[in-house]
Amino acid sequence: MSSQQVPKPNTDQQEPQAQASRLPKIMLTVVVLTGIVVVSFTLGAQYFGRQAIKSINSDDLSIKQIIVGNDVVNIPANVFRLKNQREATTSKRLDLFYLWPDFEGYSLARHDRFYGKEASSDNLIFVTIENRKISLDMSARLEAVYSQLLEGAPQKTNFGLVFQRLKPEAGYSGEELFYDKNSPSPYVVRCQREPSAQTSASCMRDINIGKGLSLTYRFSRDLLANWRSIEATIVNLSAGYLPN
Repeated sequence: MSSQQVPKPNTDQQEPQAQASRLPKIMLTVVVLTGIVVVSFTLGAQYFGRQAIKSINSDDLSIKQIIVGNDVVNIPANVFRLKNQREATTSKRLDLFYLWPDFEGYSLARHDRFYGKEASSDNLIFVTIENRKISLDMSARLEAVYSQLLEGAPQKTNFGLVFQRLKPEAGYSGEELFYDKNSPSPYVVRCQREPSAQTSASCMRDINIGKGLSLTYRFSRDLLANWRSIEATIVNLSAGYLPN
């Protein structure tokens, strides 16, 4: 019998079958770890996304007092569109927005209606408050200005307004003027006939408020049939923003 020692097996070496038996466990571990990473990334993205949204908009309901021209206005923080205006003590212009039809301001719970999948031009009413540039608001301009710039016969709507086209050579290309001479002020609003490449067809009206401010509000033409309730709410909101 030979005196040579029998070689010891290499204990670090694995049989192919043993390697195969470990593959499902390895794959399961990889899948679990990958899932943890994906969930962590998603939660992190949502968190930082909310923080980014908060840095632009605010769901703070506290009142911000801001001087615009010779007027002091008191406006909830969550209706400001721009952070720098919300944090200012004086400003030449304030840009605000509201949800239709409840005229609520921004909140995280309503984010999708402002910016997400549910957002549309029909959802929002945009308001600008700034120093008055001309003394006559849109109601006063009906007879003083617009009556000279209309063409065609007045046409009736089924929601209490009549409308006529504005002359394009006067700088109102593609616009119509809707009005009701019998309503208070009277009511007058300019609307685009067709949507543009960038925006849907919208309507615009301005009113004088305070000592020397002009409030302009814009809304979708699709909401024009609601002009009475929109006007009444805007007038009430603006009155509430100004000191008694």
